[in-house]
Amino acid sequence: MVRDERPRANELPKVAVSVQAELKYLRSLMEETVSAHLIKRQAQIESIVSAISEHESGEKEGWLKDIRIMQRRLRNLKVQPEKGRFRDIKRMTVLISNLRRIVEKW
Repeated sequence: MVRDERPRANELPKVAVSVQAELKYLRSLMEETVSAHLIKRQAQIESIVSAISEHESGEKEGWLKDIRIMQRRLRNLKVQPEKGRFRDIKRMTVLISNLRRIVEKW
């Protein structure tokens, strides 16, 4: 006879403790992952800022046009940080990638 997969009543406290431990681990994994993502994106933003500062005095012909494109894209970013939505993070990540592509062609 196959044993029922549900835990017995006397096993429930052990299972609950195990699930709580797994949830705490999940919370720490999430915090670590979000932190790593944040650090990476902040570094990318800082590299864009540095690239703009370096080319500011040189002002190549297409540079001003690129700066205006970047400004327009930054101003058009619509996010609601208080909601903590993944799609907002994705929008910002895509924007950073697009800005980096512009800067890389300088």
